[in-house]
Amino acid sequence: MNERVIYLDNNATTQVAPEVLEAMLPFFKDRYGNPSSIYRFGGYIRRYVEQAREQVADFLGASPEEIIFTSCGSESDNLALKGFCAVHGARSKIITSTVEHPAVRNTCRYLKKKGAALVELEVDGEGMLPEEILDDLIIDEDTIVSLMWANNETGVVFPVCEFAKKVKSRGGVFHTDAVQAVGKIPINLKETSIDLLALSGHKLHAPKGIGAIFVRKGTRIEPLIHGGHQESGWRAGTENVPYIVGLGVACELAKKHMVEENTRVRQLRDRLETELMTRCAGAKLNGHKMHRLPNTTNISFEFIEGESILLHLDENGIAASSGSACTTGSLEPSHVLRAMGIPYTFAHSSTRFSLSRYTTEAEIDAVIDVMPSIVEKLRNISPFVKRVNVPEIKSQIETLKKKENAVILSHTYQPGEIQDIADYVGDSYGLSVQASKTEADKIIFCGVRFMAETAAVLNPSRQVILSEPKAGCPMADMIKPEDLLKLKEEYPDYLVMCYVNSTVEIKALSDVCCTSSNAVKIASKLPPGKGIIFVPDKHLGSYVQEKTGRRMVFWKGFCPTHHHITPEMIEKARGKYPGALILIHPEAPPESRGLADYVFSTGEMCAFVKESSHAHFTIATETGILHTLRKSNPGKVFNALSEDIICPNMKKNTLLSVRNALAGSGGELIKLDEEIARKAERSLRAMLEMS
Repeated sequence: MNERVIYLDNNATTQVAPEVLEAMLPFFKDRYGNPSSIYRFGGYIRRYVEQAREQVADFLGASPEEIIFTSCGSESDNLALKGFCAVHGARSKIITSTVEHPAVRNTCRYLKKKGAALVELEVDGEGMLPEEILDDLIIDEDTIVSLMWANNETGVVFPVCEFAKKVKSRGGVFHTDAVQAVGKIPINLKETSIDLLALSGHKLHAPKGIGAIFVRKGTRIEPLIHGGHQESGWRAGTENVPYIVGLGVACELAKKHMVEENTRVRQLRDRLETELMTRCAGAKLNGHKMHRLPNTTNISFEFIEGESILLHLDENGIAASSGSACTTGSLEPSHVLRAMGIPYTFAHSSTRFSLSRYTTEAEIDAVIDVMPSIVEKLRNISPFVKRVNVPEIKSQIETLKKKENAVILSHTYQPGEIQDIADYVGDSYGLSVQASKTEADKIIFCGVRFMAETAAVLNPSRQVILSEPKAGCPMADMIKPEDLLKLKEEYPDYLVMCYVNSTVEIKALSDVCCTSSNAVKIASKLPPGKGIIFVPDKHLGSYVQEKTGRRMVFWKGFCPTHHHITPEMIEKARGKYPGALILIHPEAPPESRGLADYVFSTGEMCAFVKESSHAHFTIATETGILHTLRKSNPGKVFNALSEDIICPNMKKNTLLSVRNALAGSGGELIKLDEEIARKAERSLRAMLEMS
């Protein structure tokens, strides 16, 4: 190929740097000796291998003797995981995530078949793992925790240094697949507790076929390849000298260009992302906006197939990649996007652009120029778009609603089109009240599972249907009945106050429920001499304690959507929207709540802005509420604190799913154990009476 390619697939592989190629060439010609030979011609070559080892070690903040050369990142990951399990045998336990690269994911599942225990941690809708996720897991000397430093599809960066510290303090071993991170973000292993780290040369402008693994001194693993004494006995086989030399030079260059990677490259990425999100209809960013690699953006374009986007880009001389596995013959979206809960109509169209230090501004301009027309063309011919006749579906919903004597209840975080066809839109408390008052035969609940369960508990004689069965609540799932029973044993004289964002089993073990709008009132009305066990949200619990001064014990749960609201986001909004009042939800962390002007539940936000003489607001909660606020207050301005504050479970509902739930061809009829439901009703009725 002679034509110039705009190459934006650098997370797949990178071009070999000219300096790397130049350093390698002599070892294909005159310097061909075997570095294991004892004569000078071989020993002379050994010096270059050890020099490269020092270069890699210096780049990673490690000692040279902790660096072992391998053929690739996959081999390094296999050596870490299989090597650990070979030492620990039947006692081996592996903890990993649902979004790992196949090199780790498939290896872990292979080892499970061989007898190792395996736990796969679920990420949130932004592909993140919270730092607290390891706190309640059993980790000991037979446990290896394997979590990637950066995701290859979304670029999301995990807090691996914090994870490693927790694992090390409990006697476990921590491994990270850092293939995507090395060369893009600063790494200093001397300042971490990481035991094993895998890297691959071709991701940082070295050639394919060379990798390395960092093995901290004292970490016990068995070799994967047996034979000669090479690599201090860790990996048999004659060293691949030219490629090892190339990796050493590539690491030196990556260190030299690290600032550029995190400034100029990041700026190009941000410009590309901003322009595509603005100019292309139905665009959605996949992954956390802040905690990610500086070179990567993954964007979905609703109702379009990813393979079609790639083919059209290819016709324009642009190389990118899709998060969909369709390029391998499967029409299923990638396991990463499925784990994040990205809706199918978005996940199947994900397109990853990954830049490098060789990417130019002119190349980014070229992509910005052609991409909007590609998206428009493909959306116009998309069969998914043509099948959705919104007016017809809305008409069918109205007809079915009358026929079935049904009522539609929607949370304010639902998509705007769902709110518009609902009979009632509100927060958890408002929905609980409406559910207890309705005389309809069927309740179609547009929210998440715990809300539908609450409606079913309060309406045992009516059919309650969750319109989207897969809409769950991560916070509700963070506490199990046995966890609460243990807390009750530890604090036998305390009353249990349960946030309504919980399972029916937790409500059944509680004395009283609450919502974010009445939590302070409920806590104030409980007997003053009693302590309170508050579950499951530690942030709402701390807010209640701030306001009431009550003696309280909190569970460790949190809402992943609100948990990521940071003080930096608040401060940035102050500068961006001067004069706007900042309203924040009490599920946000206390350090962020303290910087806002007001702390309100969603219902309280709606009431406040309606009565307020102020005309400009920044809203620090799930973005779905903006539809409610703008619709009810046409003369006022509402800005999202961040467009990334999205609950993926709340966004799973569609008009089609509501229509199908009414028609009996979709949704899920909520069925509860009668005894558990009866006990849960007590705590819910207590809340309604005290409100």
